[in-house]
Parts: sequence; C-alpha cells; structure tokens
Amino acid sequence: MKKRRIVLIVVFLLLVSGMTEARNKAKTEGVCEIHNVFVTGNSESAKILRQEIEKRTWMTLVNSEEKADGVFEVSEGRSTKHFPIASEQTTVSGSITKTGSKELLWNDSFSVGEGVFNSGAGSAIKILLAHLKSDAGCKK
Repeated sequence: MKKRRIVLIVVFLLLVSGMTEARNKAKTEGVCEIHNVFVTGNSESAKILRQEIEKRTWMTLVNSEEKADGVFEVSEGRSTKHFPIASEQTTVSGSITKTGSKELLWNDSFSVGEGVFNSGAGSAIKILLAHLKSDAGCKK
C-alpha cells in the first residue's frame, strides 16, 4: 500500500513537470523572433530594463514602437508587510507583445524585498530578464 502511494506520487510529479514544460514552451512561442524591442513604462523598473535588456538578452532596444518587432511593457507595484516587522515588497511585471497584432508572446512577474539602498526594482528586473532568457532559450 505504501509502495503504491509512493509510485502514484512520483507519476503525478512527472506529469506535472511535463505540463509545466509544455506551458513554458507555449508561453514563449515566437518570442525569439523579437530582435528590436521598445520598452514602455515610466518607472524605476522601466529605466533599469532599458539599461539591462541588451546586456542580458538577445534583443536590441529601439526608441520608438514603429522601429520595434515587439513591445516590452513593464510595471511595478509596492506593498508593505507589517507583521512581524514592517518591510516593503516590490513586484515587477513584464510582458512582450508583437508589434501590430498585439499578440502576447511572454509574460512573467517577480517580487523581491526592498534593498538597503533601493526599492528592489533593479534586482526584480534582473531576475525577470533571467526568467525570459531561460524560458525562451533564444540565442543572441
């Protein structure tokens, strides 16, 4: 009985991991075709994204949507936790859509606690870009 339960758990975990892989592949289909990207947003996250995107991905930053293959929209939000001690959390969300059709090619979000000297948005953007690179598997 115990052995059967363990086998069922292992089978379930294998199925779930297979579905997650399929979800990630579907989520990023077409994102490698985006070479020139326009970043929208007027926040600390958007500013840092513009500084980091060419260093950390295969994409080139352009200064207008007309020149872009895709649009990277970034937003951020902050929340405060009061228990057991007060701390601030920054959540950064990003999505890439195809210019013209507005087809969603990729989206993700990440939350991080505030830094000693900053809001944590920089760390969240760097992690978000790492997720993009990992999810998409595109080459520069």
